Amino acid sequence: NYLLGYPLVVIGGALLNLDRPQEALVPLERALRLREGHDPDPTLIAEARFALARALWSAGANRPRARALAEQAREGYGGKDSEKERDAVETWLAARTRSLRR
Repeated sequence: NYLLGYPLVVIGGALLNLDRPQEALVPLERALRLREGHDPDPTLIAEARFALARALWSAGANRPRARALAEQAREGYGGKDSEKERDAVETWLAARTRSLRR
């Protein structure tokens, strides 16, 4: 059931906030699979993508995938009601681009 994505994203986000990105990967991967497969709300799919992108990057795992997920999340936050979220993704992407150039 795609509704399980809600608590999985919360769990993954909490683990990220505790600086435990490696542990956040499992619940966030599962949340994304559930949401991509069944959730009709593109902003909720974007939320899972961005959370997983942050976890992947912080864990040092598959950074190209992390960027791709963040870019997809930015597109998913396309509506006017999601400007704040889209700006957060833009800021995150810009910071990662700068760090790669150093």
